[in-house]
Amino acid sequence: VTLKWQTASEKNCKGFYVQRNTGDGWVNAGFVFSSADGASNPILNYEFHEANTSTGVTLYRLAEQDFDDFLRYSDIVVVTGTEQSDRIVVYPNPSTTGSVNAVFQQGSVYRIELFDAAGRKIREWRKASGNVFTINNLRTGVYLLKAQNLTSKQYFNERFIVTGNLN
Repeated sequence: VTLKWQTASEKNCKGFYVQRNTGDGWVNAGFVFSSADGASNPILNYEFHEANTSTGVTLYRLAEQDFDDFLRYSDIVVVTGTEQSDRIVVYPNPSTTGSVNAVFQQGSVYRIELFDAAGRKIREWRKASGNVFTINNLRTGVYLLKAQNLTSKQYFNERFIVTGNLN
């Protein structure tokens, strides 16, 4: 896996943790030091290479660390292994906050339907794109997310649970 990113400007940036999640939580795969020496205005380009042998879905994100140890997180990108085709991943599952993220294959557009445990359609999005799609304000319960890739016409179903004390 080769991850590439760029920054338009940096201030107080020590570097970037490259984090990986294969389903068991986020782990640091490596650290890339900032090329800015603390601050920069020109665009800086970065790369990180990793031999990822996972045959399933791997999520990646960056955790930019400032010199004062403050962390900011990037959007999540998904890498599919040899046993995965175009697929979605819903996390966290279970959710304790009433919010979940659906991670899609980069560059795809989806029609998404959200159903409750009784099979009632409660929400619909006709053209969801981007890499991460967030669904907020969900009540405690079991849900089914149905997604259709509008290019390949493939359908995907992901069940998830919302639990806990929601405000």
